[in-house]
Amino acid sequence: MEDEAVPQNVSIDTRQSSPQPVPLAASTKALARRVVSRALWLVRPRLPLVLVRPFVERKIRRALADPATVSNARDHMEHLLGAVGRSSEVEAASRGYVEHWAWCHELRWHPRSVNRQRVEGIEHLLAARSEGHGVFLSFVHHAHFDGAFASVSRAGVPVHVLVGARAMRTAGPNLLQHLHVVGQGGALMSAEAGTSGIADELRKGHVVAAAIDVPGGSVATFAGRQVRCSSGPARAAFLAGSPVVVMTSHRAADGTTHLELSEPLHPRDFDSVELLLAELVRRHEGPLLAWPDAAYIPMVCWKPVEPEGA
Repeated sequence: MEDEAVPQNVSIDTRQSSPQPVPLAASTKALARRVVSRALWLVRPRLPLVLVRPFVERKIRRALADPATVSNARDHMEHLLGAVGRSSEVEAASRGYVEHWAWCHELRWHPRSVNRQRVEGIEHLLAARSEGHGVFLSFVHHAHFDGAFASVSRAGVPVHVLVGARAMRTAGPNLLQHLHVVGQGGALMSAEAGTSGIADELRKGHVVAAAIDVPGGSVATFAGRQVRCSSGPARAAFLAGSPVVVMTSHRAADGTTHLELSEPLHPRDFDSVELLLAELVRRHEGPLLAWPDAAYIPMVCWKPVEPEGA
């Protein structure tokens, strides 16, 4: 299986290199892996969760026994909790982070477990859409976000979801399954469309969901740190005059989860895109800090601003 128990930091080497011949044994092994992956893609969604639970639990035990994986989890949780005076919670949150994302990697293959989340506040999204200017649905990579859009769609509002262009072009079986779950809420939209493309979809009256926890050119304060965020969707809402609804994930004391949709915000009530973005970050921060181990690779999604001269 190509997915990992815990999401890892990713670096991309953009240097060009000459193609090298692939030994026959390596080529055969790669082909065998692809065949196995395709077979899993067909079989895995049909396996009941009760059968896969022992395998996920074994994956979690192995991950927690791996010093590199545990260290990576601690780094992510320290980044999220350290600057708000909650370093004492990092150890427990790190374990929860490993467990949560091991299950998330598996549950994407069982969409019914994530695409039927309870939705509170759907009336706010319906009211915002009725204004006739489309709606920017602001979300972050938290909890079972992949199934959130289908859950909202089942509540009565289909969603266009902004997706990274590279993910759409180079997805393997696991990422393709993730995109399949995300797309069950309506339609996938490539981020290559840019701010103007998002604004065009909003003007057509669509609800466009886009994550703000994507490193970009804007800076905001999140969890006591200066981080980089994407302001493109907020800027598109300004251009199109579209209301903004914030979608957040929550977990109750009994372990049940649900989605909440906020009352609409209107760009006209903010003096700038930056002030609107700061308000969106503020509204997402609370639910994230309330359920920190369900935050997706915080050091990447909420990339800290590097000191000048670094």
